[in-house]
Amino acid sequence: MMREWKKPREQLLLAAFSTAVIKLCSPSTDNGANAKEFASLFVIYNLKHFTLPLQPAHTFEDVDTVIDSIYNYNLSTATDDFYDHKSGAFASITDDATKTKQLQTWKDDVKKRTKLKTDGGKENEHARLPDMPLRDNANRQIHSLHTTAVSYREEYNDAVQGIKNAADLAHKKVLSAIYGDGKQAYDQATAPSTKEAMCASGKTGSTDTGANVINDMICLCTAQSGAGEKTCGQKAFARVTTTARTSANTAAAELEAACTAKEFKQTLTAALIQAKISNFLDLIGSNPNTQTDPSVRFGLGKATDQGCKGSSEKECVNYKTQLQNNGKGIPWVVELEAAAQILKTAGDQYNKAIAIENELKVLKRAAANLYLSAKTGLQSKETSTSIATSAGGTGSGKEEECNKIKDATECNKMDYCSYEAENTDEKRCKYNKTKAEKSKVSLPQTQTTGGTETTTDKCKGKKKDDCKSPDCKWEGETCKDSSFFVNKKLTLIGVLFWF
Repeated sequence: MMREWKKPREQLLLAAFSTAVIKLCSPSTDNGANAKEFASLFVIYNLKHFTLPLQPAHTFEDVDTVIDSIYNYNLSTATDDFYDHKSGAFASITDDATKTKQLQTWKDDVKKRTKLKTDGGKENEHARLPDMPLRDNANRQIHSLHTTAVSYREEYNDAVQGIKNAADLAHKKVLSAIYGDGKQAYDQATAPSTKEAMCASGKTGSTDTGANVINDMICLCTAQSGAGEKTCGQKAFARVTTTARTSANTAAAELEAACTAKEFKQTLTAALIQAKISNFLDLIGSNPNTQTDPSVRFGLGKATDQGCKGSSEKECVNYKTQLQNNGKGIPWVVELEAAAQILKTAGDQYNKAIAIENELKVLKRAAANLYLSAKTGLQSKETSTSIATSAGGTGSGKEEECNKIKDATECNKMDYCSYEAENTDEKRCKYNKTKAEKSKVSLPQTQTTGGTETTTDKCKGKKKDDCKSPDCKWEGETCKDSSFFVNKKLTLIGVLFWF
C-alpha cells in the first residue's frame, strides 16, 4: 500500500523546498515581506503535481465468487426439500405457469451449480451427496459458514472500493483546496464581491476569506493599482482591483506560473499533506510588524495598521473569522485535511480488506473440507456395506431383489419378502429378515481364500459317511456346517467394525 513518510524527513524536505522557492522569488531591499508566506502556499499549490498513490499490487478476491463457492457446497449437501423446490418457496405462487417456470429455473440453477468444477479444475467436486446423516451434519456447518461469509460482503466491498477510489478522491480534494469547491482551475467568477472581503475586510475578518489557495495568494501578492509592490519577491504581479470577480484571472495565472514546481516527484500521502499544512499554520501570526491589535495573531503576511484589505501596502490575509469564536476553520485547509484523511483511511481499509479476505478464504476451505469429509465418509460407508454384504452381514442383496417386485401376491410368495401395503414408499415389497429365518433362507457367503459358495444348510440331512470335512462336520447325531466357514464369516464382520 502507500508508504507514509516519517514527519522529520517531511520537515527537512519541506524546509529545503521552501528555501528554494524563496531563493527563486527572493525579495529586494524594499520588497519580499511576504515571501515566506507565499512559499508556504506554493508548496501546497504544488501538491497537485505530486504522484498519486498507485493501486496496491495485491489483487483482491471477488467476495461474491467466494460466497457462491460456499453456497454451491451448501446446495450439494442440502436437504432434498430445499434442493428440489427451495423448501416450498414457490408454493404461494398462484399462477401455475409462473410457478412452473420459476421452479424449473431453480432446478436448472441447482444442477448447474452442482456440476461446477473447483478452482483446481477438478470435476464433480460439487456433486450432490446422497441422503445420509453425514450429509445433514455437513450441511448445517456449511450453511453457517455461508451465513458468515455473506455478513462480510458489504464491509469488504466498501473497503476494496475505498482503496480503489482513494487516490482520485484525494486529488479532487487537493484541487478544491487550490481553486475552490469542485473546481479544477481558477475562475474569478467565484471570487467574493470585493477584494477587501476576500482578504479579511481589514481587521474585522470576513466569511469570504480562505475560500481557496489562489485567493489567498492574490491577497498576499497583488495590489489594487499603481506600480505595485513586490511583496512576494522580485516579481510584481498583475493588479486585482476592488472588484476581484472581473480582474483576478490574469493575476491568478501569473501566480501559478511564478514558481514552477522543481521538486522531484513524490507520492501524495497523508503525512506529506499534513506536513505542508503544519508549515503553513506555523506562519500565521508570525509577522505582526509593529502592530498590537489582537487580530494580528490570525494574519498571514506582514501586518499593517489598517489590517488586510488587498490594497497597496495592505497585502495580507487574516483568518480571524475562521479561527476564532467557534470558527469552522480555513476552508481550503479543511479540504486538504479531508484529502489526508482519505489517504489515511485507505491504508486502514487495505488492512481491513486483507483481514476479511483471509477470513473468507478460511471459510471457503472449511466448506470444501466439510463437503469432502462427508463425501469420503459416505464412500467409506458404502464400501463397508459392500464388504459386509459379500460376507453375509446384511440383506441388501435380497432387499434389492424384493424392491423390484411390484405385485403384492408375487412379493408375498417369496420366502424372504413381505408386501407392506400401508407404506407410502414406491418400493413396498421389502426384505423380511424374520420370514427369511423361519424359511431357512440364508444369504450367500464368499470365501476370501478361494473355494465355492456355501449356505448354512449345505450339510443338513447328510448321513454320517457323507458328512466329511472340510465342508461338513458330524456332531452328535447331526451333520452340520464346518466351523471353519462360520469363523471366516465372523472374522470378516469383525474386520468391518475394526475399521
